[in-house]
Amino acid sequence: MSEETTAETVLYEIARRHQSGNYIAIPATKVAESKHGADWLWWFGDRSNGIGFRVQAKRLFPSGRYESLFKKTGDPHAQLKKLVSKASKANHVPLYCFYNFKSPGNFVKCNHQCMHDYRAPSYWGCSIALPQDIKSQNSDSLIDLQGFMLPWHLLVCTGPKRSLADAAINAGRMLADTKPRRKLKDGRLQVGRQKLSIKFAKQTTPLFVRELIEIQERSRPIDSQIEGWREINARAQEVLEEEDIAGLTIFNDTRL
Repeated sequence: MSEETTAETVLYEIARRHQSGNYIAIPATKVAESKHGADWLWWFGDRSNGIGFRVQAKRLFPSGRYESLFKKTGDPHAQLKKLVSKASKANHVPLYCFYNFKSPGNFVKCNHQCMHDYRAPSYWGCSIALPQDIKSQNSDSLIDLQGFMLPWHLLVCTGPKRSLADAAINAGRMLADTKPRRKLKDGRLQVGRQKLSIKFAKQTTPLFVRELIEIQERSRPIDSQIEGWREINARAQEVLEEEDIAGLTIFNDTRL
């Protein structure tokens, strides 16, 4: 399956498991994707503050490589550089999301545990990594990149005293933490690295995020809810244009 198909499947599965009416999925149109690339903005927070990640998704191929990670002609890192540049201008954190499948011997238990019951190797189905590590490794091979990945559920691994934004920030810091050398299954040694100097901090929630949250939370009769969805869709389409993104997901922390 393509990255787009996988992303839509992920949205569908989240919607299917959260049928309370508080989850709305509006997949990006093909026109939006062709115009803005495949960058996806994830916002973790609430009406006041939070943290945004500008994300590029790539899928694993049967070859054991993320074959669309680098351009075949011209500058191989052109897409990566655009991701980092666009994120920097908007004060977002650039991130890669990898769609994976079972690969014998590669996906083992994650060193970073959480309070939830996610189980290896299934939680490696979607993993995240920093562009700095992708560029420095200069490889599209899973075997070279997995040591720099985390399962994406750690972005939302909250506890009684940890907000959603704090959970996402903590996951970012784990990604940037020191990476020790590790021996790969074929006997090769993966070079580690020192801790990356990346700022993971809350910022004021953008106006467009607040507007979308307010539209969704607005009280309305059950028979007019579809009007609310249309209003969200219209505002979201404007955001895609304004922010030069193909998709937007808001994880709104509604806990007191």
